[in-house]
Amino acid sequence: MGILIKIKINTMANILVLDDSAELLEMVKIIFQLHNYEVRTAPTKSSLLAHLEIFMPDILLIDVLLDGSNGKDICKELKQNNSTKHIPIILLSGSHDQLRGYAAYGADDIIEKPFEFEDVEKKIRKLLDKNRFKKEVVVG
Repeated sequence: MGILIKIKINTMANILVLDDSAELLEMVKIIFQLHNYEVRTAPTKSSLLAHLEIFMPDILLIDVLLDGSNGKDICKELKQNNSTKHIPIILLSGSHDQLRGYAAYGADDIIEKPFEFEDVEKKIRKLLDKNRFKKEVVVG
């Protein structure tokens, strides 16, 4: 007769943040790391894509208004790509108008800047739990 032992490993969520504000990227990285998240940052679409070639984050935070790019279009591209479509994406913007119609681009949620860490973390946890449940249903 064997004994089944379940071990729950508490792993940090991996977050990738795309924003063209160096100050915001640094602040987000510090705050999330203090709360046991692993954070990578990208100031441009090309650096985001380079990150995605070497690792898959658990969630993406993408600013809508980027220098030379549109975060909503980037979101749509990622959601149409088989290797990245499963990653939850939260769009960020300082303009509520820019966040309208976010679902049409495949985004899973939105956050208006400025934001409180607790509000962002609630949305991240909700999406990570939802995504984890989807994986368990597919696998199980």
